[in-house]
Amino acid sequence: MENDARMQELAREVESLRLRVQQLESRYEVAPRMPSTSMVSDKFLTRAFAVFGHNFVASLIVSIPFYILFFIIMMSVGGSFLY
Repeated sequence: MENDARMQELAREVESLRLRVQQLESRYEVAPRMPSTSMVSDKFLTRAFAVFGHNFVASLIVSIPFYILFFIIMMSVGGSFLY
C-alpha cells in the first residue's frame, strides 16, 4: 500500500516537472527570435559577403557627405586651383 502511494506521488512529481520543462522550453525558445539575415549563416562566404556589404554601405554613408562638401567648396572657389 505504501509503495502505491509513493508511486502515485512520484508520478505526480514527474508530470509536474514535465509541465515545467515544457513551459521553460516555450518561454526560452531561441530559434524564432533569431533574425533572418546572412550575418548568422552557417556558410563562411555568405557571412563574409554580408559583412562586406554592410561595410560598403557604411563607408558610403560616411564618405558621401564629405564628397558633397568638397564638391561645393570646389564649385565656390570656381576652379581657381586648376590654373
